[in-house]
Amino acid sequence: MMKCKRFSTTRDFEMKPDSHHKPRIAVHKFSSCDGCQLGFLNLGEALLELAGRVDIVHFAEAGPVNEAAEVDIAFVEGSVTTPQELARIEQVRSHCRYLITIGACATSGGLQAFRNLADVDEWMASIYPSPEFIQTLASATPISDHVRVDFEIWGCPIDGQQLLEVVKSLLLGVVPALAQESLCLECKRRGNICVLVTRQRRHHPEQQRLDHLEQLLAIDGAAPDLEIDP
Repeated sequence: MMKCKRFSTTRDFEMKPDSHHKPRIAVHKFSSCDGCQLGFLNLGEALLELAGRVDIVHFAEAGPVNEAAEVDIAFVEGSVTTPQELARIEQVRSHCRYLITIGACATSGGLQAFRNLADVDEWMASIYPSPEFIQTLASATPISDHVRVDFEIWGCPIDGQQLLEVVKSLLLGVVPALAQESLCLECKRRGNICVLVTRQRRHHPEQQRLDHLEQLLAIDGAAPDLEIDP
């Protein structure tokens, strides 16, 4: 799911490329598992096509490294959990025109934010034999707690196709189409049966056993509708 944090009209955008300038893109990693960066890499041929329309100047997982480069769009994966990241996110913001956070870690703190419910010194002492060498902040926080964020793309991990649509929209100088909720909610409101859930239940060993029992009872002329609890 994608959420717009700022822009509301196409006049806010000046991203249309010309023959003299390709938009420059950077992908930055903070505290995360790298899963959302894989959303880029898993695009396959679509990523190669995108690379022909933009200059990807920093994307350590894909090859190019130039963290301090001036860029038009900076994608940020991960939350802020260390003093170094606190300083680095300020640098990223100052070197880009638009900053887009990708994934649950960057937009809400991610799984590592669960540590915010505990005492940081206690949990470090219980995990690390030499906690005095660990440099960390008292809490894990989303990127928007520290700098201005222009767009958020939610998910864990994000959907690569949605990521691609955001970039294409920016290149055309238009506001990306915003999905404010998941398709699951629409189906629930309409009372549609979830195809994924019913498929999983159909292949559940217990459900298969009950189906077989129904067939045996049907021979006797009385077959109740047997089904495992959801």
